Amino acid sequence: MTSDTPETISLENAVNGKTYRVCELEGGEDFKLRLKNLGIVVGRTLTRIHSHPFRGPVTVKVHNSKVAIGHGMARRIFLEEVEEEK
Repeated sequence: MTSDTPETISLENAVNGKTYRVCELEGGEDFKLRLKNLGIVVGRTLTRIHSHPFRGPVTVKVHNSKVAIGHGMARRIFLEEVEEEK
C-alpha cells in the first residue's frame, strides 16, 4: 500500500535541510515499533540532515536527536513538506 497523495514523498527522496511531517509508515508492526523507538511516528515532524552515497543511511533530526535510518526503511516512510514559519 503506497501513498497516492501527490504531496507525499518518501524519506529516501526527501531534500536535505527541509522539514517534513510523517504521514504514513509502510510496514508491519515490528517496523512501526522500531521507528517509534527512534521517535518517528505518524504526525511527528523531522528534518532530513544527510544521505550517504551508494544507498547508505539517511540521517534525520527528530526532536533534539539525530537518527540514522537505513535506505530500505527510508523508502517506506512517507512525508509531507512542512511550511517554514517566517
